[in-house]
Amino acid sequence: MKKINFILSLLLLWIVGATNAGAVITDNYKEVFDTPIDTSDPEFIPALGWGHYTEGFEKNEAGALFHPDYEWYDKGFTIDGVDYSYIYVPLQQGKDAYGGYQCDNDMLITPLIYGKSSFYAKAVSYSYFLRIYKMKEKDGKWVPDGEPIADFTSQLDRYNIKKMEIPEVYGERLGIYANMVQFSVFEADQVVIPETKQLLLFGISSLDKYANADKDGNYTISVTATIKNTGNVNLTTDEPNYNVSIVDSKNQVIVTEPIGKALAAGESTEIKLSYTRNYAEFKDTETISLVENVGKKSYVVGTYTPVSNEPKFQLYEKGEEKEVAADASYNFGKTRNDVYKKFTITNDGGSALNITSIDLPEGFSTSFDAASVAVEPHTSKDFSIILKGDVVGVHEGTIKFNAGDHTKEIKVKGETAPETTWTATFEDRKLPVGSRTETSGYYGYWNYDSYYKAYSKWVTDNDQVTLNVNTSEELKFITPRLKFAEGETFEFDGARSPSASDYDPQTTGLTVYYSADGNSDWKVARTIDISELPTEKDKKYKSARFVIDNIPAGSWYIGIGAAKGEIDNLVGGTLDPDAHSWTIASAEFPDKAEVNSVYTASVKVTNVNPVAEKADTYKAKLYVDDELVSTANGVDIATGENGVIELSFTPHATGDIKAKIVVEATDIDYSLTTDEATVTVNKESPLSHTQVGKFENEGKGPVNTWNEKNESEVLYPASKLTGLKKGDKITKIVFRAKSSYSLKGNKVLAWIENTEDETLATPFEPRNTEEMTKVFDGLTDFDSCDGKSKDFGDYVIIDFDAPFVYDGKGLRLHLSQELTQGYGSYSYFEVENDKTLCYNRNCGRSSDISEYSYNAVELPVAHFYVVLDPKAVSSTVTDKSGNAIAGAKVTLKSDNIEYYAVSDATGKYTANVLKNSLAYGSTIEAQGYKKVVAESVDLDAPAAAKMDLDKVVLAADTKAFCVAPMDVPASDLSLVSAKTAFYELASVADGKANFNIATQLAKNNVYLVVAKEDGMSVSFDMYGDIDLANEKTTAVGDADVATYLCRRQLTAVDGKKTFRAAGDKFVAVNFDETDPTAQLAALYAAPFEAVINVASDADELEIVLNDTPSGITNINAAKANAAGSVYTVEGVQVSNKGTKALKPGLYIVNGKKVVVK
Repeated sequence: MKKINFILSLLLLWIVGATNAGAVITDNYKEVFDTPIDTSDPEFIPALGWGHYTEGFEKNEAGALFHPDYEWYDKGFTIDGVDYSYIYVPLQQGKDAYGGYQCDNDMLITPLIYGKSSFYAKAVSYSYFLRIYKMKEKDGKWVPDGEPIADFTSQLDRYNIKKMEIPEVYGERLGIYANMVQFSVFEADQVVIPETKQLLLFGISSLDKYANADKDGNYTISVTATIKNTGNVNLTTDEPNYNVSIVDSKNQVIVTEPIGKALAAGESTEIKLSYTRNYAEFKDTETISLVENVGKKSYVVGTYTPVSNEPKFQLYEKGEEKEVAADASYNFGKTRNDVYKKFTITNDGGSALNITSIDLPEGFSTSFDAASVAVEPHTSKDFSIILKGDVVGVHEGTIKFNAGDHTKEIKVKGETAPETTWTATFEDRKLPVGSRTETSGYYGYWNYDSYYKAYSKWVTDNDQVTLNVNTSEELKFITPRLKFAEGETFEFDGARSPSASDYDPQTTGLTVYYSADGNSDWKVARTIDISELPTEKDKKYKSARFVIDNIPAGSWYIGIGAAKGEIDNLVGGTLDPDAHSWTIASAEFPDKAEVNSVYTASVKVTNVNPVAEKADTYKAKLYVDDELVSTANGVDIATGENGVIELSFTPHATGDIKAKIVVEATDIDYSLTTDEATVTVNKESPLSHTQVGKFENEGKGPVNTWNEKNESEVLYPASKLTGLKKGDKITKIVFRAKSSYSLKGNKVLAWIENTEDETLATPFEPRNTEEMTKVFDGLTDFDSCDGKSKDFGDYVIIDFDAPFVYDGKGLRLHLSQELTQGYGSYSYFEVENDKTLCYNRNCGRSSDISEYSYNAVELPVAHFYVVLDPKAVSSTVTDKSGNAIAGAKVTLKSDNIEYYAVSDATGKYTANVLKNSLAYGSTIEAQGYKKVVAESVDLDAPAAAKMDLDKVVLAADTKAFCVAPMDVPASDLSLVSAKTAFYELASVADGKANFNIATQLAKNNVYLVVAKEDGMSVSFDMYGDIDLANEKTTAVGDADVATYLCRRQLTAVDGKKTFRAAGDKFVAVNFDETDPTAQLAALYAAPFEAVINVASDADELEIVLNDTPSGITNINAAKANAAGSVYTVEGVQVSNKGTKALKPGLYIVNGKKVVVK
């Protein structure tokens, strides 16, 4: 083998000798790329003897070529504990001139190789590749020759450096074609590199920006560098041009220094060059370079500017490019705190600037620690001029900086307000006591801005925070109530928000308002156009000071409105607290309610008054459909804080309702009302709810929704199931969580069993589900809680396929869940802090969950739903004589839970009571009867109700029929009903119903009652208990007259129409012929309505009331004998003791004709 290598070497020397001056053969070649590589040149050469194939492609219309941006690193490539330099090959792909993407074919070319070779490499990202090509010479360039001889892409690793073994080659140069790869430590059996004399300069010292002349006007420039022999030929000091020069921008040599040491190949040495010039002769800015004169390679050192030996005093507002003008004046405005304005002193001269003293007017100071200030050449000092907040009064004058011939002056003025003046600076990131801001939606709110201000050149030492709004509509910052004297001003700093833009239609200026109550009737004091806000920007926009001088004398709330604006340093007015000042921060009205279940709404009240709000000074009231249903006392609210008040009521009917909350003061006329909300009341659920477990924390719960597969087992021992009873039929379990994500299409399986176990075994072993009852197997969604991750809601809902009967012991639940679509997300469940009763295992979709172990997790709080079987509660309602009362309303009540029923024609009612384990009382009501109340009802056998007649109450001119239950003489008629008139039906003819006034009443006769005033009543209570057994309908000729004091159901009379009273007429009632009885019963259910049945073709009957007594009334003899004076028809008195002992005949008694038989 040695002989073969020797022959090859001789052959190689012959080949090289024929084409080059000489070559160097290196056995066991190793290149670690430790010499700095300038990769900014697209055609850079990585090492001696290497090459670079740079094909490129056009990346723009100008013809510029795309090349990958290689990088060289001096360390970070560790192999066997040794840290090496390395080359990083970036993405070869780029955008071409036509908008498409191309991949370049850029390759680094090795020296001529004989035998084996290798290198180390590591992938950087996913889109990597690494291939080796043989290269050939063509037209004076080395280009790829055919297909790659090796492809190492599959061997690359993003986490480990690996060695790549290249197949043996002889007399070949190889191209390394890589993408997103790091490589180093290239080794070969043998390489041939032409003899090369080459020097490299690196580690070149940097130049100072300025060259300061000394007192004699001279300045000196010095440069140091490291020079390395990077060729393969040893260099001696006798080598021609073995030196280094400094040249100027015109390539004129300024100074040359010999390299004072011979350098073997790879050896380095330090070199230093310097020169001195006079400022008067060389004042211009100069750029210099170093040139090694062996290879004539140039390196730019830098640029410097000569400066004379004098200070140069320049004064700037901080961050500004222009100097402060000689006549500049600064208004610090009105304040109650220190106000800072930042300035910068710059000395661009060649010697120190010495400020010996600073003259200040009263009320002003500076941030300098000492009276004298020194500013070194080419440096700056930032400082602040301060209007002091503790020196009350108006201050004005000139600040003078005394620096010999370099003195500067600026004018200042400002006002420090009294301590009682209201102010806001927001430095504590809090709103001042009693102030508030408007909000709108999720993103519409004012916010404290410190990031932009802290990094902005406008920042001052005591002014780090502003109040910022960035939304699509105007929102106000509102002060507490402030009292303003005549002519008193209100001032503040205003600016655009950092995101504001003149091209954004939502970018508007600022508007200043004032209002007497702070909630309405806002009057505009000033509109500040966007053009008035500065456009200078450094992270944030510069602010301007605005003075509002037109606020009327009095007490006002000040509002500053903006959509994309910023405010700070507000001052003006004196705090003037109101008796009450609130805002409604929010109101919660759940959009669903349920009959016989408590519905709870809440209101969050913000106390924006500078004084605390006491609980006993206000109340909250819940209105449903404008009816007050609940009142709650207030809560104590500190100034600037919120108080939440809950109000509850129990709805008893289904349908949509309108709900609102009114918060009102108890001492003055002051209130706020929430927006009205629509709530849908659903029918009573046939399920009862029991929570199992204490909600103590939030945790992973029964389902770890971050992973797609889950299995859990939960034990609820009997000690935690006190809300359930033996025999309960469980039909649903719900686990509540908070999550802003919905997980759709979850495959869920659930098993349950009764158990006597009180604990789970350790180590845990899951129960065999084949021995449990499967209650659910299907797909279900886990829906987000209205997109609000802060709210808990029903999340995992398991509706059983069939109810499961609880036996009174413990319950074990086993769950299996797999997300069939999408990806998991975090959810936080209600949990109890007990990790002994629940175990969970979970994994990703592609994994086998059986390979994973169970882990203990907190006990999930479960909400069990049990089927309620309604109880039919039935009884009857009658009058005292046992006659059925139809249409009686029956209410069964237990606290706020109510059930209703209505009696039928037989007096029977039935109420279906779902919550039948409670104690109930009852109320029965029927028109014309006294209410019947029972404090306790036996739901299994409720007592029958017997109702007494109630008095009839009529409105003015109302007409109703009444049966007289007994004879009533004229002397007692006013006791029955004052201010009403009683009429008897005399006849029905010619489209008229004729009534005559009655001066006394006869038992069982029917009378038309007409009220003379509102609220008139008819009652027979003075006669004691009334027996209704003899009530009847009275017939007069062809007409039947019915009363509704008797609640009997009447049927239509054959051949007759039914008419009802309507004002001064009776109007015919058109019955539904398919069910006239039911319609007549409904007609009679109307309270005390006047109704007659008569054979008539008319649609209307005129009601004729005759107020002149006429006709003869038969009265009971016993009653007549008890009467008073009796007269003949001629007017002669014949008795003062009634009709007793009078002979038969016609007489006048109490103004009526009476026949004595």
